Amino acid sequence: MHERATNSFEPARRGRGAVACGVVCAWLWACAAPPAPPPPRRPTATVPSPAPTPLDFSFADGAPIAGTRLTACGRVALSTTRTERAGAASFRNDPSGQPATVAFTFDRAVGMFEVAVSRVGADDRLAEFNVDSPDKLSGALIQTADGQVTGVGAAQPAGGSGRLIWTTLNALAIRFTIRSPPGGAVSVDGFAVACRP
Repeated sequence: MHERATNSFEPARRGRGAVACGVVCAWLWACAAPPAPPPPRRPTATVPSPAPTPLDFSFADGAPIAGTRLTACGRVALSTTRTERAGAASFRNDPSGQPATVAFTFDRAVGMFEVAVSRVGADDRLAEFNVDSPDKLSGALIQTADGQVTGVGAAQPAGGSGRLIWTTLNALAIRFTIRSPPGGAVSVDGFAVACRP
């Protein structure tokens, strides 16, 4: 009976085949893997809105008050009804008790706008804005539930002062109405404006 001849090289061949198969499988896995993600982008620099430029009303005159002047946002035109001069650089609604209107019109769209007022009592109202109600109020101004702006009242018998501030506008005009009881008047003392970037 003859014994089956064995090949002493067979285990080595099997070992080399396993290694070759492993290399091929690894190469195939690497080819099938998804591509590496791109490097993170650098943050895009944003252009900050310029600070509002404060201005007074020395450029306006008449009764009702009106005038134009150049600003950082081009020419601004001020028009009003039932107003009169309150000082060298401010105006007020007349004491008739009838509503007064105030309108600012700009050559370029504005992004930020402020108007400074004083002698605002509890019975005075700044309302009927053609844009949203102010984002912020400063000083002695408060906002009613229906979006009108008024003063703190009895705490300051002569009326309070403060600013109405809009920070996220895209507007070519700002309009509002001033309402005071007969004999009362709100002083409009200045404004500030910044164009959209």
